Amino acid sequence: MKLLTRIILIWLLIGFIVPIARADDKDSAKKQPTKKYENRWEELSARTTLLYLNDKFPEALKKSQETLKEAEKLFGKDDARVSVTLNTMAEIYRMIAQPKKIVPLLERALSIDEKVLGKEHRGLSTVLNNLTGVHKTLKQYEQAARYCERNLRLKEKNFGRDNPKLLASLSNLAGLCRLQKKYNEAERHLKRALKIGEEKLKKNTPTLARILRNLAALYREQQKYDEAEKFYQRDLAIRKKILGPDNPELAAELDMLAEFYLEQGKYEQVELYFKKILVILEKKLGKDHPGVATALNNLAAYYDARQKYGEAERIYKQALAILEKKLGKKHPNVASTLNNLAFLYLSRGEPKKAAPLIKRAIPILEKTVGKDSPALAAALSNRGKLAKAQGNFKEAEKDFQTALKILKEKLGEKHPAVAKSLNYLADLYTAQDKLDKAEPLFNKSLNIYKDTIGLNNHEVALLFENMAKLYRKTNDEDKAKKLEDRAKKIREGK
Repeated sequence: MKLLTRIILIWLLIGFIVPIARADDKDSAKKQPTKKYENRWEELSARTTLLYLNDKFPEALKKSQETLKEAEKLFGKDDARVSVTLNTMAEIYRMIAQPKKIVPLLERALSIDEKVLGKEHRGLSTVLNNLTGVHKTLKQYEQAARYCERNLRLKEKNFGRDNPKLLASLSNLAGLCRLQKKYNEAERHLKRALKIGEEKLKKNTPTLARILRNLAALYREQQKYDEAEKFYQRDLAIRKKILGPDNPELAAELDMLAEFYLEQGKYEQVELYFKKILVILEKKLGKDHPGVATALNNLAAYYDARQKYGEAERIYKQALAILEKKLGKKHPNVASTLNNLAFLYLSRGEPKKAAPLIKRAIPILEKTVGKDSPALAAALSNRGKLAKAQGNFKEAEKDFQTALKILKEKLGEKHPAVAKSLNYLADLYTAQDKLDKAEPLFNKSLNIYKDTIGLNNHEVALLFENMAKLYRKTNDEDKAKKLEDRAKKIREGK
């Protein structure tokens, strides 16, 4: 993607064709830039490009600012070359992650393009698309949607209402609607995209598969699992035909489906897909490839969730051996596998086996992925569980609170990982008889699960089991028993 962006930038800087002055402009001949001016702008633009391609972004930014001043001086503030330079500056700011600086640059570029090309020219599409993207990055979804809708109307006028060139804008608009929980609008846009795709594209194309997957994800988010499954399976069928049934790239599709079925507690399908992934990767990559270790980790986590600890332990150790051999003992993937194995031991009531694994994993993660990573949060949660098992409630609370803070900041307040972290903290308060603190956290965790993955998941089973402990302490035996029964049914896949 980075390479593609750079190729586009080179085209913008070097291959840009300057619009011809309009015939009715009496002074058009005078306004045509001399060759000297043209060469000067191209030289500065080329220097900017070279710095950009060599990852010298501060220097590239400085040079682009110089180029902008020269372009304004040589050609005037509303010249097409000024627009190109503004787009270049915006791309450099994107690479150094300063999206707020991008918006005014692109808005000015759009204004220039409208004057030079006209407000309905298809050449405006790129800058409209970029404005959509930057507002989305800034989580300004309404503004992003306005630019996306304008881009869609522009394409409809230039290409017609059933042209495949509309598909990207329809999908982008659906995504923005989905982020705003406007599910009906998102569905309408995606179904229109699907209709165009089915009528105008070949049957088995990646574009059509992406639309099907987006529809599946939309229904999944609303917990309309039957509809979601239908579109996931259609997506998978197309990708099998494109890639072949044994292509390693298909493993990502199968993994997504496995997680989808896990979310619903359909454990037979989950195991089937995880094993299919393993067979494909072992056959194509070799049994000691890091990609195989990832598949082993996923399969082991599934067995761990089903409380099949012996099988899970064996597979985790197999994955760990591969990763240590291929990536080295200080790699973050090694640390994550150590953490997974530690989680298993804690779940099985063996804190002494978990302790050295956690002690080894945390420094690796702090050094490699940083102190604000969700991977580190998972390790801190394990250390909190270990401290709780050892009766060190103060240290446990500290680790749980730190993990919760990281997850909220990185994933958002309503992420399932946040719900899991709240569950751990509430269970700690229950163990200390701080029931007034525990109950609201349990309820908050439950509501997040309701709104995200539904209530038929093994993480929800753990939540129900922990909530049952609280109600048993309040002598509400009936409520505790109902929660335990629900947890049991989830774990059994009923």
